[in-house]
Amino acid sequence: MHNIFRNWIKEKRNELLKLGVIVEICDFSNEKYKESPDPAQRIYLDTDFYTGSICVWESGQMDVQIINISTGEQILYDYKDNLGKDIDFNIILKPYIDKIVEYPKEYKKKF
Repeated sequence: MHNIFRNWIKEKRNELLKLGVIVEICDFSNEKYKESPDPAQRIYLDTDFYTGSICVWESGQMDVQIINISTGEQILYDYKDNLGKDIDFNIILKPYIDKIVEYPKEYKKKF
């Protein structure tokens, strides 16, 4: 599962960069992590306003967190488990990607 996620993010990295999202893929390839009974893949996402992380474990668990950089407020946290091997990360992560690329309320123009 974590390898599926790693391949997905590698494919989407440039697309996210065009949206203003810098992606850092954590390298868990050393021996310490390879011996884990439930290996994971974590990424960090950064924009001008938010920082976030997504972690997917081989067992099908996932957690997502988004924090407002200027206030430290946790904007979003979600945990899912039992993700199947046929998961479409484009669908399941769309709400999180949409959230991290939007402007915070205090920066939106009022009409």
